[in-house]
This record gives sequence, structure tokens and C-alpha cells, in this order.
Amino acid sequence: MIAFDRGIGGCDPGMGHAGPLRNRLDPALSCRGGLTINQRRVLCRVFLVSGILGLFYPVVIMWTLGVIVLIIFLAMLLVRLFLTVYGFLAVVFQPCRASILRPGISLWERANQSCPVYSILVPVYDEAPVIAQLAAALCKLNWPAECLDIQILLEEDDETTRRAARAAAFPAGTRLTIVPAGGPKTKPNALNVGLDRVRGTFVCVFDAEDRPHPDQLLEAYWRFSRADRALACLQAPLIGRGVPGSWISAQWSLEYLVNFKLIQPALARLGLPVSLGGTSNHFRTSVLRNYGGWDAWNVTEDADLGYRLLRRSFKLDMITAPTFEDGPDRLTIWLCQRSRWIKGFMKTWGVLMRDPRRLLRELGLVRFVCLHLTLGSAILGPFLAAPLILAFGLSLSLGVAWSPMGWALLCAGLTVLTLGDILALRFQSRNRVALLMTRWLYWPLHTLAAIKAVWELVRCPWFWAKTPHTPSIEGEKYECWTGLSV
Repeated sequence: MIAFDRGIGGCDPGMGHAGPLRNRLDPALSCRGGLTINQRRVLCRVFLVSGILGLFYPVVIMWTLGVIVLIIFLAMLLVRLFLTVYGFLAVVFQPCRASILRPGISLWERANQSCPVYSILVPVYDEAPVIAQLAAALCKLNWPAECLDIQILLEEDDETTRRAARAAAFPAGTRLTIVPAGGPKTKPNALNVGLDRVRGTFVCVFDAEDRPHPDQLLEAYWRFSRADRALACLQAPLIGRGVPGSWISAQWSLEYLVNFKLIQPALARLGLPVSLGGTSNHFRTSVLRNYGGWDAWNVTEDADLGYRLLRRSFKLDMITAPTFEDGPDRLTIWLCQRSRWIKGFMKTWGVLMRDPRRLLRELGLVRFVCLHLTLGSAILGPFLAAPLILAFGLSLSLGVAWSPMGWALLCAGLTVLTLGDILALRFQSRNRVALLMTRWLYWPLHTLAAIKAVWELVRCPWFWAKTPHTPSIEGEKYECWTGLSV
């Protein structure tokens, strides 16, 4: 039976705290206020000094900027190369860690502990086409029904999805929580309303289109039960399924493979800052509540929350049971999604840099540098992709000779990106050659998304570009992160 639970921004009696979580996050850690006065002053001074020096010493300024960009670019490439190779070698030389997922092995016998209540939050908006698929996926989860607390978070004005949710065959006890109007219409705002009302010791987040591995909760609980309280979050790898006949979807899926099969596991193993994905994150409920939940005004609330937990000395790691989702099948959909991500990364970086000395003190030098190089590459990379490739094409067509340094930078960038694609394709058997041969057409599209992100950052900083979803037509073959069937 499905129950309605109208969120009122407050909390259930006995929760031990009052007021909506979206209003309890430290303003210094929320992007709601935008740039601080000090940040605006610094930017104004940088532009003013650069402009004055540019008038009188243009050559010096050009060379200085060139050297700075070169150093940053090379540092980003080296870090990405190291993470790519490290992540691949860790997969090749270490057996699959998903041994608990092998058939015939009882997790409860291994854990030898009682079963806690596990909460699941699923924010949905305009998702009626995939509600039935979502219900079927949640019914497949291997967790005692009496210890499962599922909330489907619905916006107040989304009557179509609400009707579909009423008709869907969700697990017994699933609650439909109505997110009240008045706050920003964003995913993190809905999550905070749901978090105020969760009943579980642990809580995870799924998206409407997700098909999680049935044993994902089991593995996450097993990992939490054997770790100290410093382990606050476990990220499940996200496996993108290319929509048949869609080139952009196939390229997006390959990008997911590089990130969640190589880069993210490497960062997690090394204890470096991890930019969490937007779904299939498992948390200790107490940690989320004590530290303000999600930033309701951020559009990459996952990355922001991961960095915020790391600043509080918590640990983030990965599990092996994946979650499957389909990629955007049209360029317009991909562009809206990617621009939202880039906009959110810029907002997150702005929040982190409100007090650089405090950030350095909380993270330490190595993590501080790594954070800026990884998050910085996610921001700067899209802006550089199209100009570099366009300049290369024009130089070839017009017969303009590039400097040795220019050739070295271009070749280094393409080599690092291509190496990651080749290593990640070990986990995929279809269309390998076609994907690699057309990869150079995919990266320049990120520049279009970056330009759109800047426009939205100025005009509508909290606008959430919704990604439409349709039911998947492909069955899942569940794998662990080494690509071995389990």
C-alpha cells in the first residue's frame, strides 16, 4: 500500500531538529548568495590591473597569461593521466571486490548483524513515462521489506507524475511525499524535504530512470558495517546505456565509463576529493542531518555535498554494484544537461573559494591542489575543447605553422583523453572503433554547453534544466566494476 506524506518543510515529531534543512545550511557553504563582496572585489581588481597592464605592456601580459595557462593545462593533464592509469591498473591487478554479490553467499551470515532500516529517496518531476520502470527496479532490491523506507518525492504541481505513482506497483510501505511550493524547484530542495522525514539509519538517492543492482543496498550496508564512523558516503558506479541509434548517447556512455570505471575509483582509493555523481549515493543519515543536507540552490548538489563532507574530515568511497541509466538521445537534451553540470561546477567552485585559507587548512595541501585540478578541468576543459580543435583545423587548411609548444599541448591533450577512452572501452564490447573515430566531434560540443552555462549563470543561476526520460528497452546484465559478470 502506498501512503501520502505531505512535506511541510518541517520534520516528523521526535526527529530531534526543527525547520527545513534547506534553511539550516551554513550560508557560507551555500551558493544561494552568489559571489561574496570580497570575491567581487578581487575579480574587479584582477580585471582592472590586467586591463591597465594590457594597455601599456600587451606583450608581457600575453606571455604571462600564456605561461599560466600552460602550467595549469599541463598539471591537469598529468593528474588525469595518473588517475586514468592508476584506476586501470587497480582494476586489472586487483580481483573484483564485489565478492559479496556472488550467488549463494548470504550477506547476513557475513555481516552477522541485525538489519537496520534503509531509506531511499527518489525525487521525480515530470517523470510519468518511467514511473512503472522505477517501481519494478525498486521491487528487485534485496532488502527485507519491513526494513525498507522508500519516499517518492513529488512536486506539488506535478499531477501527471502523481497519478502515475499512485498506479505503479511500488514496494509495500512506499510513501509519496509532496514537496511544497515556495523553495527553489530543484532536486536538492526535494531531497531536503525527504531527508527531514526519513526513518532509516542509512539513506540513498536514486533518480527516476535508475535501475540499481538488486544487491546494491546489501553491499553498501556491508561496507558501512565494517568501516569506522568517518566513512560517510559510498558512491555506486553509474553505467550509462547508449540509446540504440543515438551517437550522442553512445559518446555520453563512454564518458561515463571513463569517469566511473577509472577516474572516480582512483580518487576514492587515494583518499582524494571525489566529485559525487547525482544518484546512487549512500549516506549515514545522521551525517547528512548534522551537516545541513544538500544545498537547495545548487544544481550539482552531489559534487558540492561530497566536497563539504571531505572538508569535515569524512571519508568517501565506492562500492561495486552499479546503477544503470540511459543517456540523452538528442543533442538538445545533452546540451541542457551538460550546461547544468558546468554551471553547477562553477557555482560549487565559487563557494569553495570564498575562504581559500580555510579550505586549505581543512583539506591539506595535496587535496587542495587535487580539488582545483580535477574540478578546474571540469570547468576549463569545456571552454578549451572547441577553440583548440578549431585552431588546429584552421592551421591545417590555411597552412599556418604551429609552434612546437602548440603541437605538444594539442598532442598531449588528445593522447590523455584517447588513452582514457581506450582503457575504458575494455568494459564495453560494442561500437568501439566507431566511438573512437568520432570522438573528436564530441569534445567540441562541450564548449557550446559551457557558453550556455555562463549565460544561465548570469540570467537564471538556480534554473534546473530538466532531462526528459523514457523507459529503457534494454535488459540489464549486472556487472561489478571490473566488468566481470557476477
